[in-house]
Amino acid sequence: MAASPASAQALNAEEGNKLKLIEQNLFFKNYDDDSAEARIARIEKRVFGEPADGPLSPRLANILQVAKPLDKPPTQRQQPNSSSSSSSSSSSSSSSSSSRPAQPTIEQQQQEQALRQEEAADRARQRAMAARDEEVNQMFGDAVRLWKERKGNEALEKFEQVVRLAPDNAEAHFSLGVIYEAQRNFTEALGSYKRAADIEPNKREYKEAVTLVEKKAVVKEQDDGKKLELRMLAENASGAYRRGEFISALDLYKQLDRKAPNQALVKYNIATIYLAMKSPVQALDFFRQARKLKPEEPNYQKAVAQLEGNLQTEENERLNSERAWQSQNQSQNQNQNQNPSRNQNQNSNRNQNFNQQPSQNQQRNNNNNNNGNGLLGGDKNAPPPSAAFGILAKSNKSGVLVTTIGIASRAAKCGLQRGDVIRAIDGEVIKSVSQFQQVMGGKSQGQSLQLMIERKGAIGQIIL
Repeated sequence: MAASPASAQALNAEEGNKLKLIEQNLFFKNYDDDSAEARIARIEKRVFGEPADGPLSPRLANILQVAKPLDKPPTQRQQPNSSSSSSSSSSSSSSSSSSRPAQPTIEQQQQEQALRQEEAADRARQRAMAARDEEVNQMFGDAVRLWKERKGNEALEKFEQVVRLAPDNAEAHFSLGVIYEAQRNFTEALGSYKRAADIEPNKREYKEAVTLVEKKAVVKEQDDGKKLELRMLAENASGAYRRGEFISALDLYKQLDRKAPNQALVKYNIATIYLAMKSPVQALDFFRQARKLKPEEPNYQKAVAQLEGNLQTEENERLNSERAWQSQNQSQNQNQNQNPSRNQNQNSNRNQNFNQQPSQNQQRNNNNNNNGNGLLGGDKNAPPPSAAFGILAKSNKSGVLVTTIGIASRAAKCGLQRGDVIRAIDGEVIKSVSQFQQVMGGKSQGQSLQLMIERKGAIGQIIL
């Protein structure tokens, strides 16, 4: 049978004969009705496992290198020179008989059937792959569109579907990395970029993305460590505050404030603790700092306004009280100046009575000195100087232990509590009750005192 026009143009006569020999040896038949391309592709698939691309002659040459014993036609058997006419006739009949193709054996038929099944399966696979590629391309286009529409999560899902269907799609892996990087998920971004670079190692863009995200991942890891430390400080401070451990809570929040100085909520919490410790001046300072950092927050505005109003009211009350005290003293002095003779008579009578009862007065003074508070003498029932501030205390190995806090006293307002140990006043270390009373006796009511106290093992400061 003559070769098809395509085969005749692609292969010469010698190559066509060799192609027939290979087909006969491999498939026990010739496929003269098929194109040369299809015939060579069929042989390549049998020999190499898959068809190749390119011109037919080089491909046939490659096949012949592997199937070298097949490229020579079988030699004809030599007939004897001397033979009778009957022998010649018999030989001619035999030659005619041998030129007809032999019937394929059962084994050959089975091989042919297996080949046809394999070809059918291959065509089915190719159709499936084509359909898959079409679906992948459609999904990829949808993912790109969603990303351009700023729908990051939807685009992420589409790209993930693409890489599930086409795990070797480098562009899809790279696109996943872009989305993860935009979401600051540098761990996933790095994995996607590395996968894309592994698939296409010669693409510079993929390598640069890997290097850049590795640096970002290191920085983020450091930031995450700092955030974890700050979160632990905040949790511990909040827990201490809920337990009423104000000094511990204040110390933790101030540590947090030093590490993150621009957090308005931290400053607000510090102010709240100062307010609970009856230190409104310090509380107002931190409320103002919080409001400055976040002026739009209504809670901060309200806290500043209320506390400023309360402090102004207290200041006005204090000034009014001082004016009333001064006015009263002035009135007494004026009365004394207006009645000097009367005052002199009263003093004379008092001196006379004192002179008449020296032993009695002396005995009273002795009793006062013996039963006083150990400072300057006096009645044993007279309150100690610290009582004017609302504090009663007793000795302690670390200073003096507060035993009583006066209701609505300065000590109560500043946050001092029973059980606190006063260790120093204005920088002077307190070692005994007598020293404590001496120091407190030297302070005026309007004077501000700085107390160093110990509360439940924690050291803090209170402004009295």
